[in-house]
Amino acid sequence: LPGEAKLQYEELNAFLPEETWRQLVQQQQQQASSSGEEVENGGINNGTARMSPSDLAIAGDWEQFRKLIKSSGRDLRGVSNFVPQYMYSREVRLLFQMGSLVDVLTRSKEFLVKEYRSKLLDVAADFGQRWKNEIEKIGMTNSSEKLLEAQSIMKHDRLKREAEIEA
Repeated sequence: LPGEAKLQYEELNAFLPEETWRQLVQQQQQQASSSGEEVENGGINNGTARMSPSDLAIAGDWEQFRKLIKSSGRDLRGVSNFVPQYMYSREVRLLFQMGSLVDVLTRSKEFLVKEYRSKLLDVAADFGQRWKNEIEKIGMTNSSEKLLEAQSIMKHDRLKREAEIEA
């Protein structure tokens, strides 16, 4: 039974790779920002403390995470970016139960590398969107000094965000 479950995780990852979830989240965030909506990252009130979706996903809390998905209805914007974390957590738990420690380390390395690259891609996408919006606002009516200043501030912000990811 655990071997079959492991195979299902591998098949799901082949069918819906983590990159697909990241792209879905990016599209949803762009749609929401262009329409002025807020992307909600709710959570579940678990007794006295409210657990964030990320906490539920990393904990592999299948019961609460599924409640979160059901509570979001057809609008999965609030949970879609947490699905890869949840799948990773559940798969690693299964691998531990199977005693496959090498597989746990391999899967963990793959997950961390993908998350790192995903965060860098998110910073780059956000930078591109902000660049387009803010530079267009400045336009050609302002001085070149103001344009260069805005470009410098934005580049500095991008480097700062990339450094935060590195840390």
